[in-house]
Amino acid sequence: DARRVLQYVNGRWLRLFGMTMEEAKSSAWQEMIHPDDLPRLMTAWDEATRTKTELRCQHRVRGIDGSYRWVLSRAHPDTGPDDGSVRWIGLTVDIADQKRAEAELEERVRERTEQLEEANREMEGFTYTVSHDLRGPLRAIMSTSMILKEDFGQILPIEAQDQLERQARAAKKMGDLIDDLLRLSRISRQEISRQRLDVSALAAEIVTELGSPVDCKIQPEMSAEADPKLIRLALQNLLDNAIKFSDAQRPVEVGKLEDGPFFVRDQGIGFDMQYAHKLFMPFERLVLDSQYPGTGIGLANVRRIVERHGGKVWAESELGRGATFYLTLA
Repeated sequence: DARRVLQYVNGRWLRLFGMTMEEAKSSAWQEMIHPDDLPRLMTAWDEATRTKTELRCQHRVRGIDGSYRWVLSRAHPDTGPDDGSVRWIGLTVDIADQKRAEAELEERVRERTEQLEEANREMEGFTYTVSHDLRGPLRAIMSTSMILKEDFGQILPIEAQDQLERQARAAKKMGDLIDDLLRLSRISRQEISRQRLDVSALAAEIVTELGSPVDCKIQPEMSAEADPKLIRLALQNLLDNAIKFSDAQRPVEVGKLEDGPFFVRDQGIGFDMQYAHKLFMPFERLVLDSQYPGTGIGLANVRRIVERHGGKVWAESELGRGATFYLTLA
């Protein structure tokens, strides 16, 4: 009733609490509630009484063997003609098995989290080793090539000079690839720090840094809540690609659809949409490296950055008619 005095309980309830009907009808049942949970249960009762809404509370009760087990108590108000609560009708459900399962799940999650953190530490060590151990030989290859060409270039045949230049270019490309792979690895682990960004100003700054031979039209007053460093990297990759694949006589556009995604649009060579699913995969390139040099990591970085922000990125194109890359930031 409204005074929290039990009027009736069934035999199952009595066995769960280890009480007689007379004890249940007294206030003794409150003594069976775990002392840490009783204040919370009473608060839930007061709120349910005040709002005349369902009581729902998980708490522990002491059984006949003296041990505590988890239960779910629920009760609905049964109101009289004047809408006054005359009694509560409810049930108590044993959820001990559910709680054990939840505890086991939490333990597995904790163990998996520790394993993931350990894997991340190992990955960081691996990427550092890759960066350190590969850069040394690459620097040696590049410097040796340049020394040979400078000191002996005049006596070397043209074919040999060309081979040295190809060797130096290949070493530089390997260095760029290492940088992009390390960047891709860091993006997955980097903490997102959202700030209010002037996307228009950021795009203009990137275009200036790239020294674009292509005219770039940037929509004014675009803004977003995003990580400045990561969004800069994403825009840089998209703009670099747009400029690289564009006709110098046709502008690149950066804008935002009304209540929609940001976009970077070029009027360059475009691509066949049947291969669109490969665009954002590492090392997948739809053009020949000899015509359009690159590492094949840039768009993979863009996708990772956008996904870290809870958004998505996609592209639309037609061969010979340019391409438009869209991205959202949740």
